[in-house]
Amino acid sequence: MSDNWIILIPTRPNYVPDPQAQEAARALLAELLPQAEVTASVSPEIEFVHPFGNWSGVRCPLCHADIEEWCIEAITLASETAFANLTIITPCCGGTTSLNDLDYIWPAGFSRFCLEAQNPNVKDLDVQAVKRLESILGCPLRRIWRHL
Repeated sequence: MSDNWIILIPTRPNYVPDPQAQEAARALLAELLPQAEVTASVSPEIEFVHPFGNWSGVRCPLCHADIEEWCIEAITLASETAFANLTIITPCCGGTTSLNDLDYIWPAGFSRFCLEAQNPNVKDLDVQAVKRLESILGCPLRRIWRHL
């Protein structure tokens, strides 16, 4: 049997909402997705939040070239310093961007805070629900659909 998640992370990798906001957002997501197991967690360091079975590659956000092979190496190298610096020079066009801002075909990103709904039995959250969660947490969110 496989599992699916909707994971919401701040668009700024180091951003961690205060504990009261984390719990309020967790409670709201649990209310919105009553069939899901909903958790909020904070890691001590930035982590790569990966879509696993939904992975479909990555492109340069500047010139749109396929940079998947290079990206995997860049992520591995950045992990050696706990993702302390996500700034990169793209191999395709020499532009400066961030590993967090690459064009992941199925969304992925870097974060310390994660709000997760396991087996939500929905395709997505509606725009108003995401806006409510962003308001509670005080930050814009990126949605990642994970499949294992």
